[in-house]
Amino acid sequence: MMKNPAFDDQLEQAIIFLVTTFQQSGNNPKPVILHSIRVALFLYEYHYPEEAIIAGALHDLVEDTDCTIRQIEENFGTEDAQLVAANTFNSKIADKTEQNREMFARCKTKGKMALLIKAADILDNSRYWHLLADKKLSRWLIWKIEYFLQLSWPELEKEQVWHQLSQRYQQLNS
Repeated sequence: MMKNPAFDDQLEQAIIFLVTTFQQSGNNPKPVILHSIRVALFLYEYHYPEEAIIAGALHDLVEDTDCTIRQIEENFGTEDAQLVAANTFNSKIADKTEQNREMFARCKTKGKMALLIKAADILDNSRYWHLLADKKLSRWLIWKIEYFLQLSWPELEKEQVWHQLSQRYQQLNS
């Protein structure tokens, strides 16, 4: 993908929306803004579709702020809103394992772009896993990567993000 000033402006608008929304109503103590920007820039640097990049920047907003899918749709369009929706936990599901399985299934149903975003999200989050002191949580997070890799393999096996996530899984599982 050639660098496109019009798209770069759209990405900047998404980042501004992310930061503004999180500052107004963010409720996650983790560095969500930096994480979301890294997810978007990973997708950008590997020339993934523009919709995936924008949605990558916005993927945690519904979970971590008062932002709604409708607001994302109004500001960035239907496709980006659907990609964010696919990557958003269903808060009505209490069990974290089932919550992840259901979200991963929605990503798979939505298609390759949703899976790309989720892969980049998990890959970036895995950079913090060395800080975990809880072995049970660490094993669960390794399971999460393994489950996602198996689920997404047919769609993502040739993608750089899938290979990097697979390598990370091998590192964490050794």
